[in-house]
Amino acid sequence: MKTTFKYKFTKPFYALFIVGILLATVCIGSNIRRFILLLSASDASATNYVASVLSVIIGILGFVFIIPAMISSKYEIKKHELITKWGLITNKTNVKNITQITFFRITEKLVIYYDDDTYSNVCIDKSEYDDFVKALRDINPKIFYSLDTENQGEK
Repeated sequence: MKTTFKYKFTKPFYALFIVGILLATVCIGSNIRRFILLLSASDASATNYVASVLSVIIGILGFVFIIPAMISSKYEIKKHELITKWGLITNKTNVKNITQITFFRITEKLVIYYDDDTYSNVCIDKSEYDDFVKALRDINPKIFYSLDTENQGEK
């Protein structure tokens, strides 16, 4: 049975990733150039050097967060947990806390409802919805699965 589901980003999200990578590249390149120019300047202060180095570090951090988010974001269902990995950020939820999963046919969204009255959208390929729901219901058969053809319950 399948227990790992790749996160499916929308086109605008990929555009934001690309813009972030471009901005990080420009940040690193321009501040390395600035740092080299500061080395040849006789009146450069320590503050300018620190600002350049910190700006390069910020650009590198952009890469560190954006690239893993693009590559390794996924949902994993292990033992009694639904693990959502979004790059370096991981969230674990006990499957026993899931009360309902609803598929909204008009918007083609799959939504998970929890026992604390919160919910989250599932961002995976539509062809994997059934496998995803089955994997969760195998762990917690009390999860109510419903189809909403009119989006009456969508919040």
